[in-house]
Amino acid sequence: MFKIFSAFLFTLMITLVATSPVPSIPLVILSYKVNGLVLGYLTSLIGGLLASINQFFLSRKLVLNVLKRKFPNKYKFIKKYSNIISRMTYFEFIFLLLSGTIPSTIISVASGLSNIKFSKFIICLVLVSLPQQFIFLLAASQLGTIEKVVNIWGLNGVNSLIVSLSSVSLLAFMISYAIRLTPELMKLFKRILK
Repeated sequence: MFKIFSAFLFTLMITLVATSPVPSIPLVILSYKVNGLVLGYLTSLIGGLLASINQFFLSRKLVLNVLKRKFPNKYKFIKKYSNIISRMTYFEFIFLLLSGTIPSTIISVASGLSNIKFSKFIICLVLVSLPQQFIFLLAASQLGTIEKVVNIWGLNGVNSLIVSLSSVSLLAFMISYAIRLTPELMKLFKRILK
């Protein structure tokens, strides 16, 4: 019974802290230590997802209204560029989230400011969060084993693997987005492949 209460409490705390600008990593680490690997995984996954949902709706409901009333020029500027997110395909949005170059907090707020559908936002977020949290879980539980496997592949540490995955995801996002937005690049890409 204590474990379930503890997991619920940590999920709530991670959600609240991750919704704010304060980093929630110390709470996540503490949750793994107190609740174990399985409940720690669930608390950090659910807490992170709920925090992203909070950020999405807070920015959509509050920030846009404040900007529209108090800063109409800034509102027009933000609306103009936030449409880029709303035009992204599922794969482009997933690659952007996977790349890790832009923190998920910023992506959640920017998504709330854009016209992206909530269903698209949450589907992509869940698809990215499940494996990301699992990688963090593995790293937390098997750091020594992961280091040995990564060294066999010729990489120097887990950081190299994460940086490589992030770089590939960012590159895939940039290529797919550029191809979709500019028909000239698409024609050039087809010529190169022939």
